[in-house]
Amino acid sequence: MKKSILLFLFLSSTIFMAAQPAANMRRAFILGENEEQYDAMRVEYARTLLIVCENNQEKALTSWFKLLKDMEAYSEKIGHSLDGVKLYINVFWNTDGSIDHIGILPMNDSKNIKHENLVAFFASFVRQYTPKDLESDKKYSHYTTVNFPTFAVKGE
Repeated sequence: MKKSILLFLFLSSTIFMAAQPAANMRRAFILGENEEQYDAMRVEYARTLLIVCENNQEKALTSWFKLLKDMEAYSEKIGHSLDGVKLYINVFWNTDGSIDHIGILPMNDSKNIKHENLVAFFASFVRQYTPKDLESDKKYSHYTTVNFPTFAVKGE
């Protein structure tokens, strides 16, 4: 009897934690930390930016570059240069287009910057970011690499 109650409690808590991965993750974090929660988030935000953009690559790329330009503008506004920073980045959006989380990992050839400073910058960016134009009936994400400064997008 005790074993079945313990098993029930364990499974209940595991299911609850799996259903709430984003709630337990910081707004900005270093990729590679909290792998179990990160893996659960990748399932929760399985829809891709490309799918939200109706498989229109130009629309997805334009949306992505707008976000990067917003990051750069914010970094200039607060005096925190991103020039020379190269990252692996995974952005997780809510259904309303607001950013829920950003996972980052500096690349080996990136400008030397403390991880905690990057995390603080991106957490601050997420708090002030205003959604632009991409809503979805499901949460979504995009994983890629990025180099700052970014270059102009076609049509800019």
